[in-house]
Amino acid sequence: MKQKLIASTLIIPFMVLIQCKLNASKFTQKNKKEIADSDLAMHESEQIQPVDTTFSTILGDFKANTVLAKVNGKWGIYDTIQKKLLVQAMYDNIGSFASEGMIDFTINKKFGYINKEGVEIVAAKYDFASGFENGLASVELNEKWGFIDTHGKVAIPIEYEMAWGFHMNNRAAVKKNGKWGFIDGKGAYVIKPIYDNVTRAFETVSETANVSVKSHHFFIDKDGTYLKDSKPYSKFLKDK
Repeated sequence: MKQKLIASTLIIPFMVLIQCKLNASKFTQKNKKEIADSDLAMHESEQIQPVDTTFSTILGDFKANTVLAKVNGKWGIYDTIQKKLLVQAMYDNIGSFASEGMIDFTINKKFGYINKEGVEIVAAKYDFASGFENGLASVELNEKWGFIDTHGKVAIPIEYEMAWGFHMNNRAAVKKNGKWGFIDGKGAYVIKPIYDNVTRAFETVSETANVSVKSHHFFIDKDGTYLKDSKPYSKFLKDK
């Protein structure tokens, strides 16, 4: 009788242990299946989350069916058709707008670019970077500005105090020696640097720029010609 009681005492906990393991195994298999079925799950150790649906889709001319995705605090780009990361989640941030097939990213507060295939074209070395327009993007390095092309090469020297991107009529506003002017895609001045400030630079179909001299604001066209319906400051322009 004692032997049966001892045997029973040993067998029951053993059976309970076996059952617990079986239940755990079933739960693990179910859990793995749920993870595998998730559109944004790569493996159990990573929790991939798309950004807020309002901003998840990458705007511009980037590869179709891609969204921004965050993995363990880092950003990548997820392909919703292939159901895998097109760009590995290794960046501190990735821009939500692609221009001319390029999109910017940051690592340790430095900017670089990747193309629409997810290839890193420009390493993270710039202090700031804008979107590409007419094949060029304005970048900042050591408090100076210039322009690079879509291959990552410096196309216009990094020598300006400030530089805006190219807009209508292939004009970009740049500041040097305290004055603003406009250059073309080769870096040549098409409008002399005589302005104290620029608040709009050929960004709309009106094809005008809003400039100022000594707090007087007026408009010029793509050739720098003063517009008659602008505030009267034509004498200054004629003198220049």
